[in-house]
Amino acid sequence: MSKKNLLYEFDPVIYPRNLWVYIGSDEDYINRYFHENGSDKRLSFEANSEWDGLTLTEVVRNDTNMVGILVIFRNKTDMRMGLVCHEASHVVDGIENVIGMKHGDEPSAYLFEWVCKSINLARLGSCEPLKFQDESEK
Repeated sequence: MSKKNLLYEFDPVIYPRNLWVYIGSDEDYINRYFHENGSDKRLSFEANSEWDGLTLTEVVRNDTNMVGILVIFRNKTDMRMGLVCHEASHVVDGIENVIGMKHGDEPSAYLFEWVCKSINLARLGSCEPLKFQDESEK
């Protein structure tokens, strides 16, 4: 994996969705390893448009068929506290929607905390980036 494509994976253990945090803007890179849940459609996040972060709530990792949520930041500089919280809110909504959980109170707060901590670990580089088999051969 090149330094311009950093992808991290987090397992929430008790929820049926993984969290992936991608730092980069290479649509082709992401589409080698993920697709839209329920179809073979390529993920599209308009790499050339103006955005700092976005969340795709229904993606599938191609090699494991694990369904999850992909949060994308163009670069680490864009990972400001406000934007991290904004995208974390979308992740929490996505997980709560899929399990039919009512938003609010302690369960939502703990989930939100876990998402923010996970994104921050990726921002700080305090965890190992995900490496796919075809990348380790390079």
